[in-house]
Amino acid sequence: MKPDINEDLIRKLERLAMISLAEDEREKLTADIRRILDFMQSLDEVDVEGIEEMVSPVSRPMETREEIPEHFFDTESIIKMFPDISKRYLRLPPIKGDE
Repeated sequence: MKPDINEDLIRKLERLAMISLAEDEREKLTADIRRILDFMQSLDEVDVEGIEEMVSPVSRPMETREEIPEHFFDTESIIKMFPDISKRYLRLPPIKGDE
């Protein structure tokens, strides 16, 4: 069963993601989500009879290593390299933009 991708759902996604979309962006997002769901539904039609399930295509077990915490005390070198600093806070450009 296909979920109903409607304006209410898109607005709910906007609230959950804490973003604000223009009307044309909502229409594009609706079309994109429908296309993704159509593709996912097409995967249900693939015949996988006789194919063994696998977690990884690599047959040997993954090697693990001991985790050893490292402490970094030279914060001054990072602060000096950062492009925008305000009262020892490192400032970043906005993530959402017109790019």
